[in-house]
Amino acid sequence: MTLTLLQWMGPTDHFQINTYTGLTSGLLLLINQITDLEYPSNSKLVADHHRIAADIKTSLEGLRQDVPPNLLFSTTVQLSASAEAYRLACLLYLHHKVASIRARIAVRTTSLSPLFSQSEVLHLTSQILSLLEDNPGLTRTVANRLWPIFMAGSSANDDFLRLRVLNLFEQIEKDRRFWNVAPVRMMILKIWRHRDIHVDEPVVSTRKYKKAPAKEAEYRQGSGSDWDCILEMMANFTWSLT
Repeated sequence: MTLTLLQWMGPTDHFQINTYTGLTSGLLLLINQITDLEYPSNSKLVADHHRIAADIKTSLEGLRQDVPPNLLFSTTVQLSASAEAYRLACLLYLHHKVASIRARIAVRTTSLSPLFSQSEVLHLTSQILSLLEDNPGLTRTVANRLWPIFMAGSSANDDFLRLRVLNLFEQIEKDRRFWNVAPVRMMILKIWRHRDIHVDEPVVSTRKYKKAPAKEAEYRQGSGSDWDCILEMMANFTWSLT
């Protein structure tokens, strides 16, 4: 998928923010690279998996996103904020994807340091919410910024952050322009309920290097390893995050 997108995009497109989607083609490529991350088939590939994930993180942290020229100042501000919200959301996506994969790697092979600390996840979540709160126009555009809100909501583990997420949804729903807002809010609430219910469950260790059964996955608050459960819940919904 990533190679197909790369062939389709022009070389000058990668760093310029699309005025409709609110993100760059370069960021879209990185999102696809994260999606393409796979569970290492044997212990020898664990280090390669970590290296690839770390390279993606470095690329995201240094990603250049240029606003197209000759736009109104207000439009420039909105586009910059939108692209930054998507970039931060992509970092959270990387965190969840990697944590989900590592939760299924045998304990004896998990000597790798975490890709993101909990303080980083908290900071990224708060940054996304602040960007959306400070730029309310982002939630009224045609390309509604639901994916950053969804990623922030999926990562919010304390009441204060969750309240900020719900306030954003309330603001969006007041406009009554987008049918997919309410289902996404309901999904976020479902994720929180699931996480709160399973927060005290013990971690089940995987003794052999193989994919652990879904019921043995580590669904603990803040660990990020409940991403597979989130995807499973999302599979029952037919809505878009864009």
